[in-house]
Amino acid sequence: MRCQICNRFYAVELTFESLLSAKEICPLCRELIAIPVMKEVIPYRNGEIHYHYLSDLPNCDLATMQRFEKMIVKALKEAISDYDQDSIMIFLDEREYGTFACWSQMLFSYQKAVFISTVRYDFMKYDEHF
Repeated sequence: MRCQICNRFYAVELTFESLLSAKEICPLCRELIAIPVMKEVIPYRNGEIHYHYLSDLPNCDLATMQRFEKMIVKALKEAISDYDQDSIMIFLDEREYGTFACWSQMLFSYQKAVFISTVRYDFMKYDEHF
């Protein structure tokens, strides 16, 4: 069968019962879907960052990262529950994390910032900006 999330083929034992109720997601993607969205609250000068991410593994392989990217909707739903009119929502990847020192001053005009990423980035590296 072909997985609806990662588009890879996977083997499944077909019986009459499973033929009529075929699972359309491979076992690895099914495991990843079951992982809860993690959340951290990071205080800064004028408020706090609500940080939602799917994995705390710093070095995921490319295939796992692609699977996580397809499941970002799960993190987005939780992040939207933290979002209000006086907030800013930012999707993080390696580029935004690497340039955080350049744009972190912008956060101080908001009382709440909501960050979303597929993997966890360690903001203690930028401790002097808070």
